[in-house]
Amino acid sequence: MTITTGRPVREHTAPPAFQPVPDEILVGGQWVTGRGGGSEIINPATGAVLQTVSHATVDDVDAAVAAGHRAAEAPSWRISSPTSARGS
Repeated sequence: MTITTGRPVREHTAPPAFQPVPDEILVGGQWVTGRGGGSEIINPATGAVLQTVSHATVDDVDAAVAAGHRAAEAPSWRISSPTSARGS
């Protein structure tokens, strides 16, 4: 049996495959493993572990904030254009 609604049919496409996220944190321009343990990312459909990600500790966050302050105070950062600061 065919049902005609007069509306165009939308093609169904599958969602993109899982793309892992960085499992580290960026501190001072370097990727480092957080020292606060980790969590597993679980596929709810299958129960399979997709990835484990690390957690930042308070010390990790303090180090990242301090690195950000140092970068913001650097003369080269202050006089750069937004495009050059992003590396574009």
